[in-house]
Amino acid sequence: MKHNGTTQTSRLGNWLPHAHAHLNQWLKNTIDEAERKSAAFHPVVKEFQAMIESDPVMYMYFTRCSSSSRCSLLRPAAAT
Repeated sequence: MKHNGTTQTSRLGNWLPHAHAHLNQWLKNTIDEAERKSAAFHPVVKEFQAMIESDPVMYMYFTRCSSSSRCSLLRPAAAT
């Protein structure tokens, strides 16, 4: 979408801030906070982990799936 001669990406629902710097700072703060916290996994998550790690085929597919779909949203974009 063009706005004042510049290209503006769509913000469906208008729930994202206009300034990329604000969003990038929020993402950085959220990631930093998550990395500071260390909590034990929920028992269901531990069970899921054991199930995947004990089955070679499931482990192969899970590893392939997770390595091919890295989430770029968790890495702050360059400020524009």
